[in-house]
Amino acid sequence: MTGMLEVTNQLVAYTNAVLNLLMPQITEFAKKADLPEQWSSVAEVRRVDQIDPQKLDCVVTFKTRNLYWFSFGYVQAFESAHAFYALQNPNLVPNYYAPQNMTKEEAIELARKTIRKLGYTEEMLYADLEPEVYTPAVDGTNIIPHYRISWPAANRDITSARFEINGNNKTIESIWFLNWNLVRDPPPIPGREQAPKAGLVELPQSETNPLMLGVLPLIADFSKRLGLPAPYPLGSNSIARYPFYNSNGYPIGKITLTNGLLFTVLTNRVLGFAAPDEFFAETHEVKVKEFLGKWNLSDDQVVQKARECVRKLGIPKRAVAGLPRIDKPFGAAKALVPRCALYWSEDGCPPVQVEVAADSGDIKAVMIW
Repeated sequence: MTGMLEVTNQLVAYTNAVLNLLMPQITEFAKKADLPEQWSSVAEVRRVDQIDPQKLDCVVTFKTRNLYWFSFGYVQAFESAHAFYALQNPNLVPNYYAPQNMTKEEAIELARKTIRKLGYTEEMLYADLEPEVYTPAVDGTNIIPHYRISWPAANRDITSARFEINGNNKTIESIWFLNWNLVRDPPPIPGREQAPKAGLVELPQSETNPLMLGVLPLIADFSKRLGLPAPYPLGSNSIARYPFYNSNGYPIGKITLTNGLLFTVLTNRVLGFAAPDEFFAETHEVKVKEFLGKWNLSDDQVVQKARECVRKLGIPKRAVAGLPRIDKPFGAAKALVPRCALYWSEDGCPPVQVEVAADSGDIKAVMIW
């Protein structure tokens, strides 16, 4: 029993330390966004859930039943007790019937204004583009005046920013962010060692130097096959960065040339490359204005460009013989940015991914696993 008490006391102490650390950030967020908890204290917290010491993630629920989610080093979400789109009990829907006192345009402007008040720019969150706006259907004469306003990330299938706006009393019922531009290192917890960062472990430079030199001929050959603007001959003076990581016992490298070309390599082959202006990046956001253009190629022409590229690398034709999945920019960016990401996954063949610029036909990224 003593052991259980010690563990419980440790958990309580850890929870309290996390809460004391995050309360200033939560109340500052609430103050900037004009939310009810801007003057709250720890005494007004009802519970703390989902604490992850690896990333310092947690959900803080106040006695008001409003909750805040801290993740990736920032307040990622807010949800009020009256948020309609989080409602679980359909019998409570009539509680949301009310007059509509706000236009769609006014609701969008409130969301954008809140983004600015929080210290972010609209461009950071893709909120300078047209949003996706949803309102519940009218039930006879009954109206649920709650707008859900979303801005997808332009380069991948996630929601960068989402708001629920109460169009009756003109308040915010929920906020959601998921965006690389907002990520910060979490604050350290006094008296506790920092948890190691998740992800691949970088190898020491004493090991990476010979690995880098060993893959240079492979990168040069790969570049020549695709006609990439890599310098020839390719020497170490053309390399800007070359970290290698331990991936399940295999060294995988990210070699960046001085001209910005990025190559992903194993010790015996090049897996792929990305141009500096790759659009469909999983690891960073993009500025849509830097990719504006005209759609000059059809889907069939884009597929042909990708197939020609892959065949130059000696990949069997059957790997790209079928119809690929084709992704285009998400949300309003689709009409503005002429880019396609194509994915093949044929039985018995390595998965293939190719990004094609549909204005020029240039290949902007290739990955062959």
